[in-house]
Formats: sequence, structure tokens, C-alpha cells
Amino acid sequence: MADRITVLQGRAEDVKLPEKVDVIVSEWMGYALFYESMLPSVLHIRDRWMKKVRLKDRKKSDTVDGVILPSSASLYIAPFSDDEISERLETWSAMKEKYKVSMDCMKTYAKQCLSYGAHVRCICPEDVIAHACQLVNFDLSKVTVQEVTDIQRNFELTCFGSSVLHGFVLWFTVSFPENVILSTSPYSQQVFLTLSIIKAI
Repeated sequence: MADRITVLQGRAEDVKLPEKVDVIVSEWMGYALFYESMLPSVLHIRDRWMKKVRLKDRKKSDTVDGVILPSSASLYIAPFSDDEISERLETWSAMKEKYKVSMDCMKTYAKQCLSYGAHVRCICPEDVIAHACQLVNFDLSKVTVQEVTDIQRNFELTCFGSSVLHGFVLWFTVSFPENVILSTSPYSQQVFLTLSIIKAI
């Protein structure tokens, strides 16, 4: 394939090509979709190098815009309850009854550790306690760098019933033409990335 493929080494922002391109393919997605911050670089390449057909040429059958793959991306959030968290915390309380040693100070510390920042792990579907809320849905052929780097959303979630809220789980989907969807949802059977957890115990 050496006669067909040319490899260019360097930062995406610095690359120079002989002409506009028909297709841009990038696996830029990270945990919670945006963690690795690669999307701005991909959008820079799109704006600079993806083929855009001039308005006066759009009636010609052989003139089409370039394509970016994946073509869209969505981020979701849902609350979850996890008995394992409660069990891990209760381990410290059980020390007093089992060994006659009070470890309540460790329980407080463990709770702080579990609730600090985001964690990455898998969540079972039965641990999700409400329908998910879609936080973003970006058309990657049109979204701007500003829109993907300054995301603020209000959302409302209603739990299925009475449950202990341990935190929130984030997952994403990306789509391709012909209705092909790659999902990291806890309901998906083909998850290739574990889920991102924001714990609020």
C-alpha cells in the first residue's frame, strides 16, 4: 500500500496538504466524550482541509462536500445507585463490632476519596435509576471549537422510584452514515470504553 498511502508526521494543526480532502476519519473520543481534548484539533483540520463545494457548483451531480467520520456525537447523563459503594463504606463501621476498634475516621476519609472528582468504570444497567438526559448533540460537520470547549447545560432527571443516589454516570454515542451507531451506554452490548462516573455520595 506504500504507493497509495502517504504518512505525514506532525501536529494536525501544522500539516500541509496538496489539496482539500474528501474524508476525515478520527477516533478522537475519550472518556465522557471530551476528556482527551482531541476534537478541537479535528475541527481545525475540518475547517482548513475538508472539501467544501461552492454554492454555484452544488447542482452538479459529481460535486459533494467532504465527509467527517464519525458524523455526529452525543453525550448523556443519568443518576445511578451502587450497593458496592455502601458496602465499602460500611466495612469501616464494621471494624468496631468485629475488632473492637473504631475506624469511623477512615470511613469519613474513604467517603471523601470516593466522592472526589470523576472515576472510570462500568455500570450495570440495573444500577441506573432514571432515564438519561442528553447533554449535547453535535453535528461534527458544523460544530465550532467554541461550542465544544465551553459546554454548560441545565438538566432535570426523575428517578424511577425511591433509591439512594450515589452519583451520575456519563456516556456517549457517535454516529456514522447508514445509521451506524457506536455507543458506550450501559445498555449497549458492545462497549469499547468504560463509563465515566461523577460520584456524589
